[in-house]
This record gives sequence, structure tokens and C-alpha cells, in this order.
Amino acid sequence: MSVDFDIGAALRSASTLERVAGGMERVRQRAVSTLQRRLQAEAGRAIPARFNVQPKYVKPRLSVDTEGRNAVLLRGSGKPLEA
Repeated sequence: MSVDFDIGAALRSASTLERVAGGMERVRQRAVSTLQRRLQAEAGRAIPARFNVQPKYVKPRLSVDTEGRNAVLLRGSGKPLEA
């Protein structure tokens, strides 16, 4: 009596999992870069509306950086706006 096992499906599943694991880093990088781009644009619209100032005074003072591997930092800098 002989027993045959077909492990082709298991090998295909393992191959798929390896590709998913490799693609996760690319997905993370794309998500971080998209968030950086969108965060600056959205903050440039939201802050002037909230504080009743013109966007041309706020947008140049905003910067977006990565802090660590999985964090995005929105920083406002420059001299204070006149009241």
C-alpha cells in the first residue's frame, strides 16, 4: 500500500505568503509617502480656515517629516503670525 501526497497547493500557498511579506514593506513606504504629501495639503487648508488667516501665511511654515519608521510628523515653524 502506497500513499501519495500532493504538496503543490502548500507550495503555492507558501510562495504567495512570501510575496505578501515582501510586498508589505512597499505598501508601508507608499502609505507613509502618501500620508506625508496629503497631510501637508490638508493641514494647509484646515489651519487657515480654523484660525481665519490666509493660506499664503500658513503653508510655507508647515513641514512634514518622518519620525522613526512608522511615524509622520507635521511641524509648524517660523515666526508667529500677527494677530
